Amino acid sequence: MMNRNDMQINNSDRNTSYYRARVGKKPKIETSVFLDKAKKRQMTNYKLAMGLLFAFMFVFAAFILLGSWLNFWVVSDNEKEIAVEFDFNMFAPVPLANSGTMFTDAEPLAMATELPPQPVDIGEIFYNYNGVYLDVQKLESLEQLQFFIDNIKAKGINAINIDIKKEDGSVPYHINGQTDSVFGEESQIKINIEDIIKTLHGNELYVSGTVACFKDSLASTSFVNYSLRESSAAKMRWEDSDGSYWLNPYSEEARAYVKNIVADSVKLGFDEIILSWFFFPNVANENLVSYDDNGMTKYDLIKEFVTEQRFVLDEIAPNVKLGLNIPVKYFLDMPNDKMGLSPADLAERCNFFVTSFAPSDIPAGAKINGAAINNPASQPYETVKSLCAHFDYIIKSIIFRPYIQAFNGYGESQISNQQQALYEYDITVWQLVNFDNIY
Repeated sequence: MMNRNDMQINNSDRNTSYYRARVGKKPKIETSVFLDKAKKRQMTNYKLAMGLLFAFMFVFAAFILLGSWLNFWVVSDNEKEIAVEFDFNMFAPVPLANSGTMFTDAEPLAMATELPPQPVDIGEIFYNYNGVYLDVQKLESLEQLQFFIDNIKAKGINAINIDIKKEDGSVPYHINGQTDSVFGEESQIKINIEDIIKTLHGNELYVSGTVACFKDSLASTSFVNYSLRESSAAKMRWEDSDGSYWLNPYSEEARAYVKNIVADSVKLGFDEIILSWFFFPNVANENLVSYDDNGMTKYDLIKEFVTEQRFVLDEIAPNVKLGLNIPVKYFLDMPNDKMGLSPADLAERCNFFVTSFAPSDIPAGAKINGAAINNPASQPYETVKSLCAHFDYIIKSIIFRPYIQAFNGYGESQISNQQQALYEYDITVWQLVNFDNIY
């Protein structure tokens, strides 16, 4: 018979054996026909997805290679030749033959390996000015302006000249209350002048503005005390042969009126200001005119006036250029003592001279550089070449910008003939003039 202690030992052995048996035994793996099939389907779908992915990547790579191969063979021999012969100086002025084409060559094609185009330094265009005159009063909208811009840029034009103040005294847009009171707002264009300038600059075009200074019938009417008057007891306004009235350059108020227009125009963003009619009129009989000169010579007065305008620019925008426009007839036969004009002295006070080389502005039979031009309009090349020779002394001392003719039926041939004459004298700056904005 077992005692209590023996029973405890036996129970202990049984418990230990049971524990060891349970620990050493592998767990039973549950299996199911349905579970096995699900796992197989999952594996099959995974393999199928991976196969489709690799197939798509292969097809995509094949299309890229095929496109590159086709692009290589589609390029024509002509296009390859253009790419090789690309000229980075195509926008530089190129002398044209007498029977050459109008303006400059076409715009260059972009190259795949070319660096992104750099912003144009508009101020530098001054030294390579190839511009056109634009009558802003003929513009109806900014869209029409953009159409005009696209046309001229395609022909190599890089600058625009517009009137700030015209010969009759009108200012075709708002500048200040003083000018509005002269001719009224009803005559102003509907487009904001600042928007016009911003659009031109946005298209990388240099913007030139012309101010007709003292030839001004409107201001002479509104401010009679500033006007040039007759010396008779009636003191009526003096009228020139064109039927125009003039402000008196000796009048401090007249000079201030012009100076304010120049100052306000510079603030609008013009890149240069050209002064025209900045001198005294060519009076046949000076005894009929009252100048009230206070003992100051006309030469000194004109030099002082031009210097004042230069100071105005220097105070507001020192980089803005100052030009002087002298009619070609006065350049050819200049009555200096009557008009106060002395180009040699004025050259030190401005950046450049402007005058018209348009054959239509040259009188028939005019003697230029020792030779008579019987019919200037029908001889554009000969006329401009003679003018270049006549002004050779000025051309060598200061930038000289001639206006050439693109009106009165002048087309591609006549324009290129004028340009050819300029290039033969190393004049690479010019401005085309057409009063209908047709170029």
